[in-house]
Amino acid sequence: MAAQMLQSLERGGFQPARVDVEVRLGTLHAAPASALAELAALRAAGASVVLDEFGQEGDTLPGPVPADGLKLARRLVAAATQDGEPPPQLLAAIQAGRDLPRGVAASGVEDPGQREKLLGMGIRLMQGFLFCRPGPASGLGGIELKNLPFRPRRA
Repeated sequence: MAAQMLQSLERGGFQPARVDVEVRLGTLHAAPASALAELAALRAAGASVVLDEFGQEGDTLPGPVPADGLKLARRLVAAATQDGEPPPQLLAAIQAGRDLPRGVAASGVEDPGQREKLLGMGIRLMQGFLFCRPGPASGLGGIELKNLPFRPRRA
């Protein structure tokens, strides 16, 4: 898988250092040794590996995983916005990801209240319906950047 991906990037003129490969933990559990070897090869070529949907119920790491970042599961993002203290699993995931080069991202952010609470927890990378609805690739040129926690750089 890594060799094919790197060949495709090369054919397309893309540098691996500009690519984040998102991997779900379930993929790692299916064949841990080969999956970890593939991820190590991608990282050696310069790509970043992000653990996607991190914090799903029952998730465990199959030993040390070569990861550059974590993307929180929607379940944890939803729990972050409930009244009261954030769940310990969420706080542990945020802490674990803070030391990684790509840090922690939140998926499934759907309202400004979620965004504000996540910003308060130090999460700066977010995705979800609050920022953009899914649509065809042909519509990408007309995307309105809204509700962002930062000011986008103009090219």
